[in-house]
Amino acid sequence: MEKEEKKPRNPNRKSSHRVQVGSKNRTSYDNPIVIDLIHVRPGEEYVVYFEADNKGEWLFHCHDNNHADLGMITVVDYKGVYSPFEIGGENQPE
Repeated sequence: MEKEEKKPRNPNRKSSHRVQVGSKNRTSYDNPIVIDLIHVRPGEEYVVYFEADNKGEWLFHCHDNNHADLGMITVVDYKGVYSPFEIGGENQPE
């Protein structure tokens, strides 16, 4: 038996929402699972669904801060919802 090559996992999370995993690497699940954290390896592709029922500006990001700093992060926002804070502005939360 050959040893499976271990690739690092990236723990990705959709803040304040649970997601349903519809497929992994284009293979659909017969019984999709609902989770709040997905461990993604390099080259993997997931399709996830979530109910947009928690208005705000929420992060979808890798929990490895170095990866988030390198761009594994995005904001999911709702139409008509805006933050009073500006990145780099003087109006900062305490």
